[in-house]
Amino acid sequence: MEELQEFERRIALALDRIAAGIEALDGLDAPQPVLAGGAADGDTGAAASDVARLTDELTAEREAYAQLGALQKSLREKLAAAQSEVDELTRQVDQQALEIQRLKAQNVALRETGRAAREGQATGEGGDASLRAELDALRRERAAEVAELDSIIAQIKPLIGEDNHA
Repeated sequence: MEELQEFERRIALALDRIAAGIEALDGLDAPQPVLAGGAADGDTGAAASDVARLTDELTAEREAYAQLGALQKSLREKLAAAQSEVDELTRQVDQQALEIQRLKAQNVALRETGRAAREGQATGEGGDASLRAELDALRRERAAEVAELDSIIAQIKPLIGEDNHA
């Protein structure tokens, strides 16, 4: 962005110099008395040539300035779109972090239940079926967690420029 601002500053200065040169040359376009040997005609032709050259330079500078403005607008639009996408991905990551915390809490509870079931089984009070059911539930939640994280990673990698490595 600083580079664009520098270009804009330089173009503005060039336009000011060209405009000042054209104004100075406009004063030369007034009819000049013809001196012996036709010196005034040569000066007028040179002045007209300078005006044409400066006009061409001014037009070129205006076109360059317009192109820079279009480029700047395009870059701002792309930046806004990228920022929007980053915001959405950040929201998704935050949501997933909350889900991971919930799953961790469930995991702790399941471990505690499993420990109690093992202790109960050792003493003859617990059942193996409930422990297996809880273990299956834990595995299903873990698989869902992995699938969601893989989805988020797949969306983030293009933004940070990483290739997809299996």
